[in-house]
Amino acid sequence: MIIIKTSNGDVLINEKAIQRISHDREKQEVMVFALDGSVTSPNIKDVEEVFYVNDMQAIEHRDKGSKVEKLEQTIAACKAESEYINKQWRNAANIDRLVYLGLFEAVTDQMERKEENRFWGRVEKEYEEAKKNYEKYFQERERLADEWRNKESL
Repeated sequence: MIIIKTSNGDVLINEKAIQRISHDREKQEVMVFALDGSVTSPNIKDVEEVFYVNDMQAIEHRDKGSKVEKLEQTIAACKAESEYINKQWRNAANIDRLVYLGLFEAVTDQMERKEENRFWGRVEKEYEEAKKNYEKYFQERERLADEWRNKESL
């Protein structure tokens, strides 16, 4: 049995009643040739996949159309990109945590120095600058996360 999957449904062909078939992937058409070599009917259009099933042996031969192959490749590429973005997101979250902890430790250290050395003005300026830099980083990270979430939802 030869099964031809089209965008409009399946076409079943008895392989004993034909000589051969020809699958043109670019045009997405199949031509069926009768036992005498003549074309049996108009070409089958919008072919997505052709496969042969043999009743005598458990053999199956599949010929996926170019559309199906391209879609499978697109799906695989999307999955790979999604996995990569998830990995990057986890890395960014870890970096964010480390930056926060590092900033907290730096501020704590500066506050201790401030108390010890009474360098109020300079320490406060450095603290404010570090706080602003962290705010900018946090806003950019959130913006990128929102872009990624919007892309994922599409």
